[in-house]
Amino acid sequence: TPNLVSGCIAGRGFKCTEVPVSGPPAPTPSPRQCPEMNTDFFGNDLGIITNTTSSWEDCVCKCKTTEGCNAITWTPKDIFKNTPYTRCLLKSSNSGRMPFQRAISASIECWDTC
Repeated sequence: TPNLVSGCIAGRGFKCTEVPVSGPPAPTPSPRQCPEMNTDFFGNDLGIITNTTSSWEDCVCKCKTTEGCNAITWTPKDIFKNTPYTRCLLKSSNSGRMPFQRAISASIECWDTC
């Protein structure tokens, strides 16, 4: 009989399905860090909020009140030359991961206290 391997990471909002496979079970994937430090979820932008979020957690709370928002990328003040404000980028998806120093990205499941 085939082995069954879970097709999800618990708690990350992925659909869980059982997939028959032959041979030994696949290794369990390691869950992503929550939030993801020094990471940008590039693209999938719904909007940007400047200078009103003091943390990535505040940004997630803004996302939770925005229709279609499922993830964020937050940047602190002065991350870019001549940008003395924070930036909260609201995202429809957590895809498009790219390295980005000092940026913090998270899915809305990363923070429950709003």
